[in-house]
Amino acid sequence: MNKQINSNTTHTSQIREKLVSVGKVDEIIKINNMLKEKRENKK
Repeated sequence: MNKQINSNTTHTSQIREKLVSVGKVDEIIKINNMLKEKRENKK
């Protein structure tokens, strides 16, 4: 299970880096907000 979570986290940060390099900061903010909501919903 942890391996799955770690790979998802790595994958997400890779996507974020790609978006940054393309200059899509707005998309990153949206993704960050979605991830925060998901984490808060799990609590």
